[in-house]
Amino acid sequence: MLQRVANERYSHSDERGCKLSARLMLVYIVFGLMLRDRAPGLALAAATHSLLAFCLGWLAANRRRFYARHRELLLAAACLHVTWVSHTLALLGGTNLFAHSRGSPLLLLFATLVQNGGLWVGFYSIFTRLDAGWNRAALPLLALPPLLMTRRLCGRMMEAPGSGMPLRELYTVLEAAHSATIFPAALLPLPLEQGSSAEQQCATVSAWSLLLSAGALPLLVLHWLEKRRQRLLAVHRRQESAAGGPEAAAGLGASLPERPSPEGERRQQALQLRLQEQELHSWRPGPWWLLELYLASCQLWSLAALLRPLLPRW
Repeated sequence: MLQRVANERYSHSDERGCKLSARLMLVYIVFGLMLRDRAPGLALAAATHSLLAFCLGWLAANRRRFYARHRELLLAAACLHVTWVSHTLALLGGTNLFAHSRGSPLLLLFATLVQNGGLWVGFYSIFTRLDAGWNRAALPLLALPPLLMTRRLCGRMMEAPGSGMPLRELYTVLEAAHSATIFPAALLPLPLEQGSSAEQQCATVSAWSLLLSAGALPLLVLHWLEKRRQRLLAVHRRQESAAGGPEAAAGLGASLPERPSPEGERRQQALQLRLQEQELHSWRPGPWWLLELYLASCQLWSLAALLRPLLPRW
């Protein structure tokens, strides 16, 4: 019940976000794909996402109950679609984004995140604020299609002039940073990396960045937010119970009636809104969040190296 109320409330921000995404994509289609690259086929492919975003914004505004009931599936489909669009533009577009790294390892890493889909899946999972259980099940599935396209993306990187040196520097830094002997990172054996080719280095970096930005980081952030939401919810329930007596406690308690009264629904929505505002303004992660993130990154670096030989060659 509370998740349905949250979905209805988040539909306001979803409407604005979807319409903004559609307009930004249209701007890129006109100025990037049509005027600069003169690629009508790619412009048509990108226009499908603009159309999808407009449709989702319309549903969020005009069919709010239907949108709230199916919000998770609709947004997951939109996330998969924008990942497909980004891969299509990266592989077939006239502009190779990797060529604009200017010899900088950080710019090369950013270009990798933009084109392998990790950035978009991370935005989807954090800013849509879907149920934590849904994200734990959905994020691995959303990360799987772009992970299978890693070698094709690396082939595109190898075509970019001047990408070899920043890739070697980036891989060397990441390899040194993740060569931790801290438990449990040392449990996953790393393959021998001496003499690894540029294509192998690219596959490891791309798979690691995808797994981190589309999996570990969003799940950690959502876990921290969920823990804080539960604490704030307990505080608000005690406050409402003290202010309104047993009726208020029943209206906001854990055992909600199947058909709450309009007054009870208004109380739930007001409570959720206060929780959201407090989360945005006063949320602070725990003191060990950097260590948790680093250990997760070490595990994912090892996993990326193990998965690299299994990635298909298209």
